[in-house]
Amino acid sequence: MELNRFKELILQMAGHADLSVKKAVSSLVNRREDLANQVEQSDSTIDRLEIEIDLLAHQLLSAELSSKDLRFITSGMKISMDLERVGDEATTISRRSRKLLDDAPLFPGTELETMASMVLEMLKEATESFVFQDTDRAKKMIALDKKVDAANKRIQKHLQELIRSNPNNVDPAIHLIFVSRSLERIGDHAKNIGESVVFLRDAVDIRHSAGSL
Repeated sequence: MELNRFKELILQMAGHADLSVKKAVSSLVNRREDLANQVEQSDSTIDRLEIEIDLLAHQLLSAELSSKDLRFITSGMKISMDLERVGDEATTISRRSRKLLDDAPLFPGTELETMASMVLEMLKEATESFVFQDTDRAKKMIALDKKVDAANKRIQKHLQELIRSNPNNVDPAIHLIFVSRSLERIGDHAKNIGESVVFLRDAVDIRHSAGSL
């Protein structure tokens, strides 16, 4: 029963993290300060869930466990840590979006929206691969990280060019550079979750070999 509770808490945390990213991106694209505020408020919920997961994990680790259950708990703790950092990055995006409310759009938001869509797909697949312990799905999701990295590089290059072309672009471009970087890091955390799923299911650590998948 406690293991089921442990899994439920992770799924709750994943749901909050996913919603926070969606709201953060929407606050930026649609200039919604109310959504940015909601993201910052929900970050405390994500933090609380991480603490609850850690406390329950320590209780479970004090009992006699099979190797599979032990992998489940240790992998779950890693996953909750990554989800907490996803929440932090969503908060960063929301704070940057608030600073951009009064500025004219620097460049079409479609580039960032496309990148955000890839990141959200990674988060969705990471969560569902954990639910179903589907390593094939996890590995396919991990491979998407290269596309997210490439998108980040394109956006960063574009923003740097805008800074060089006009000093008035400096402040808004810097905010968007941080937004793009946060999205890239969310993709990294989704990848980490996929790697934890592979370890959970197959007892194989692929953290430093994921590029060859």
